[in-house]
Amino acid sequence: MLRIYSRVMLTSNGHEDEGGHKGMMGYVIEVYGNGNYEVEFSDPATGVTRAQLVLSESELALAQERAGDGRA
Repeated sequence: MLRIYSRVMLTSNGHEDEGGHKGMMGYVIEVYGNGNYEVEFSDPATGVTRAQLVLSESELALAQERAGDGRA
Protein backbone atom coordinates (compact mmCIF):
# COMPACT_ATOMS: atom_id res chain seq x y z
CA MET A 1 0.00 0.00 0.00
CA LEU A 2 1.26 3.44 -0.93
CA ARG A 3 1.01 6.40 1.41
CA ILE A 4 -0.16 9.90 0.65
CA TYR A 5 2.68 12.05 -0.73
CA SER A 6 4.63 8.99 -1.88
CA ARG A 7 6.70 9.72 -4.98
CA VAL A 8 5.69 7.25 -7.69
CA MET A 9 6.35 6.41 -11.33
CA LEU A 10 3.64 5.52 -13.81
CA THR A 11 4.43 2.02 -15.09
CA SER A 12 1.57 1.49 -17.52
CA ASN A 13 0.46 2.82 -20.87
CA GLY A 14 -3.08 3.79 -21.73
CA HIS A 15 -3.37 7.23 -20.13
CA GLU A 16 -1.95 9.29 -22.99
CA ASP A 17 -5.36 10.84 -23.75
CA GLU A 18 -5.38 12.15 -20.18
CA GLY A 19 -1.82 13.52 -20.33
CA GLY A 20 -0.08 10.59 -18.65
CA HIS A 21 2.62 8.38 -20.12
CA LYS A 22 4.73 5.51 -18.87
CA GLY A 23 7.75 6.75 -16.91
CA MET A 24 6.19 9.97 -15.58
CA MET A 25 7.00 10.81 -11.96
CA GLY A 26 4.34 12.13 -9.62
CA TYR A 27 3.01 12.21 -6.08
CA VAL A 28 0.07 10.42 -4.48
CA ILE A 29 -2.36 13.12 -3.39
CA GLU A 30 -5.25 10.88 -2.31
CA VAL A 31 -5.60 7.28 -1.14
CA TYR A 32 -9.02 5.74 -1.81
CA GLY A 33 -10.55 2.88 0.16
CA ASN A 34 -11.02 0.79 -2.99
CA GLY A 35 -7.25 0.45 -3.51
CA ASN A 36 -6.90 3.27 -6.04
CA TYR A 37 -4.72 6.35 -5.78
CA GLU A 38 -5.06 9.86 -7.14
CA VAL A 39 -1.68 10.94 -8.47
CA GLU A 40 -0.59 14.38 -9.63
CA PHE A 41 2.09 14.57 -12.31
CA SER A 42 3.67 18.03 -12.62
CA ASP A 43 6.29 19.63 -14.82
CA PRO A 44 9.46 19.57 -12.70
CA ALA A 45 10.64 22.94 -14.04
CA THR A 46 7.43 24.93 -13.64
CA GLY A 47 5.29 22.95 -11.20
CA VAL A 48 2.36 23.11 -13.63
CA THR A 49 0.17 20.01 -13.45
CA ARG A 50 0.50 17.84 -16.56
CA ALA A 51 -1.97 15.15 -15.48
CA GLN A 52 -4.02 14.16 -12.45
CA LEU A 53 -5.09 10.52 -12.64
CA VAL A 54 -6.83 7.91 -10.52
CA LEU A 55 -4.71 4.76 -10.81
CA SER A 56 -4.46 1.30 -9.32
CA GLU A 57 -1.36 0.27 -7.40
CA SER A 58 -0.48 -2.14 -10.22
CA GLU A 59 0.05 0.89 -12.50
CA LEU A 60 2.53 2.53 -10.13
CA ALA A 61 6.00 1.91 -8.73
CA LEU A 62 7.37 3.59 -5.63
CA ALA A 63 10.18 5.95 -6.66
CA GLN A 64 13.15 7.11 -4.65
CA GLU A 65 12.93 10.58 -3.20
CA ARG A 66 15.10 13.22 -4.79
CA ALA A 67 17.92 14.60 -2.67
CA GLY A 68 16.81 17.77 -0.93
CA ASP A 69 13.17 17.18 -1.76
CA GLY A 70 12.15 17.30 1.86
CA ARG A 71 9.27 14.87 1.41
CA ALA A 72 9.10 11.68 3.42
